[in-house]
Amino acid sequence: MQVKVSPGKREFRVNLSPDIAAASDSVYLVGTMYQHPVFTITKSTKGDIMGIVPTANLPYGVLTITVLDKTWKPLAERITYIDNNAPYIFKPEMEVVRWGLSYRARDEVKITVPENVASSLSVSVTDLSIDADSSDNILSTLMLTSELKGKVHNAAWYFTNPSEDKQQKLDLVMLTNGWRRINWQQIASGTIPKVIYPRDTSYMSLSGTVTGIMPGSIGDGAAAMMILTQKNQQNKMLLVPVQRNGTFNDPR
Repeated sequence: MQVKVSPGKREFRVNLSPDIAAASDSVYLVGTMYQHPVFTITKSTKGDIMGIVPTANLPYGVLTITVLDKTWKPLAERITYIDNNAPYIFKPEMEVVRWGLSYRARDEVKITVPENVASSLSVSVTDLSIDADSSDNILSTLMLTSELKGKVHNAAWYFTNPSEDKQQKLDLVMLTNGWRRINWQQIASGTIPKVIYPRDTSYMSLSGTVTGIMPGSIGDGAAAMMILTQKNQQNKMLLVPVQRNGTFNDPR
């Protein structure tokens, strides 16, 4: 499979051997990003297998294109990076409200981001003479190296002043790093992976012991009526089951 990088799209071409083409009348092309499907294309094996994948509406990150036969057996795979003009980079405005130049003095800095950008910021103060680290940073880890096998040399360089030339060179990185995260045979057979660590939903629990009651007076199916008061919510009535020994535990 060949994938050509073009602005706003990816052009693909698949060449099948004669025996594979004769054994299957069609193939599937499945695109995934961050382990989620983003498109599925069905192509006949009777003619040239080629086409265009628009990328303007895709998120930024590693796009995996997998070719599978009609039994969902993988035949070829290619990864390509979707940049979309670096929407993850924006330039905030900074205003120094107060300079504290004495020892342990107080500094105040006001940072303003565009209104349509949701952000969570951290600020680091470094010496101006210290060069920027081009080996790896938050951007390259989140959007590149964490999605690939093997080491990427100077990964942060590809996200510094993005250009078309860097996009072409980043595509060479895609060609030299392996990718085998998805087991298509298990997906086709409906096999669900075993959940080792289930989702934790018990962020708060109501537990305690009912006192002042004669032993044996609490029967099966007993419950206590409680009123839960929260900061931004009106009083909520709760019916909490009580055990025969007077204890109760109600995870929320």
